[in-house]
Amino acid sequence: MILKISSSLINFSIFLVPCLIVSLVHSSTPGENEAVCALKASFNITTWGTCPVQSNDSPCSWPGILCRSSDDAIQVIDLQALDRYGSLPTQIGLLENLESLALSGNYINGTLPTQLGSLKFLSVIDIQKNLLTGGIPTSLAQIAILQEIHLSFNKLSAPLPSQLGALSNLLELNLNENQIEGTIPTEFGRLTHLVDFDLSNNKISGTLPTQIGKLSSLTNLILSTNQLVGTIPSQWNSIKPVYLDLSRNPGLCGCLPTNWLNFSFCNVTGILHGCNCPINNCFSDKCSPEPISCVEEPSPSPSNLNLLWLLLIPAAIVVGFVVYKYVQHKKLPKESVTLLR
Repeated sequence: MILKISSSLINFSIFLVPCLIVSLVHSSTPGENEAVCALKASFNITTWGTCPVQSNDSPCSWPGILCRSSDDAIQVIDLQALDRYGSLPTQIGLLENLESLALSGNYINGTLPTQLGSLKFLSVIDIQKNLLTGGIPTSLAQIAILQEIHLSFNKLSAPLPSQLGALSNLLELNLNENQIEGTIPTEFGRLTHLVDFDLSNNKISGTLPTQIGKLSSLTNLILSTNQLVGTIPSQWNSIKPVYLDLSRNPGLCGCLPTNWLNFSFCNVTGILHGCNCPINNCFSDKCSPEPISCVEEPSPSPSNLNLLWLLLIPAAIVVGFVVYKYVQHKKLPKESVTLLR
């Protein structure tokens, strides 16, 4: 009998221990629970569960939250196009397993918290079409695996942090339709895997960095409607963008690299193509793999001037003689005119 009870206890223990392990593993961490509760409060999300998170509840069942099946770690927060108001709480940095943060199409205001830099597994930040102000935190440079940054259509104004050049795995950097000032950091030349680069409709000034010529993977280059000046660097010969827009930069000029041949879209309105002639003669609305020829009106040569005088002098003599005879005729008395008739 004792042996039987012992066997039963052993069998029960074998069943119970895995269940305890599963119950411990399949639950969000206290930090994650705190973070989602802060988001719930900031964005006034009524469809999420009770906060503090109850033991019989899991944020993994809340709309817009996706978790890893093996341990219920929060990997994705997707609250796009829900017309949410509020700001990003600093507790966002407690989502230590987050891989994607998608909050586009809301009315999120305030600044991006520096705590975003704590999310070491984050690969996608999509908070475009909101009301964000300030700048991009330099702490984002700490996220080594970050691949996409989408912050278009906000009110960001601070200069671009040079530290972002450390994001060697970055594929997409879309910051268009903001109010970003300052220059394009030369450190961006280290973003060697960058495919999409869009800074259009900002207040970017300065010259085009030669280091951009190192971005051999660059396919879409959009820098239109800024305050860029200077020429297109010859070092850009090594990149071959397919989608190019440098238009509406009044101070930008220069020849397009001759190896830029395969455009799917190209707009360089207002760019000076000809390299050795006045700007007024060199505007063009079309891209060309070869610089558009820009020829000034030739000034008359000495031989041309001599020929011109040879033609003008006889004509002037004839005209003068005719005028003279006409004047003399007007001065004759009536009697003389009658006799002449």
